[in-house]
Amino acid sequence: MFWFIKKLIIIILYSYQAQPTQSCLVYKLWQNFRYTLLHLDIRAIILFCILIKKYIKSQMFHNSIINAKNINFCCGPCCSVDPEPEPLNHGNEPYHCYKPHSGGRYAKFVWPCSDGGNVTVTNLRVCHGCFSRYNDDDFDDEDRVRDGIIVAKKLKDHIQNQ
Repeated sequence: MFWFIKKLIIIILYSYQAQPTQSCLVYKLWQNFRYTLLHLDIRAIILFCILIKKYIKSQMFHNSIINAKNINFCCGPCCSVDPEPEPLNHGNEPYHCYKPHSGGRYAKFVWPCSDGGNVTVTNLRVCHGCFSRYNDDDFDDEDRVRDGIIVAKKLKDHIQNQ
């Protein structure tokens, strides 16, 4: 019986990174467990694991730094991961689609996390929409936290936690 509980805990703890079918399997095991005496124990273990999972997920992006030097798509919260198009010739200077239009990079953008940390992206280029969104004062903290989560998920392969 202990091997079952151990496997169940492992499945629950890693279910936020797993496929939805695995999460559904854990949920069905929880609902259809036949032994009423162990039923409460299993539910307590599952509740404990869910709380641990939420804690792990909240700490995943805490004080993350992402160096976007080698990223050639928009580093903002938009859903685009298409490479930046080639610059256009505009007079004597090339005009780049993403900001800064000179072809350089911004030093950093910082998005707050709900747990008090930050998601910092350095050496980034962003599309016009993401630049406007980041600099718009009409967005509240919840919008900025959501944007930070989106950015961290979009650039998760480049995260360096501190």
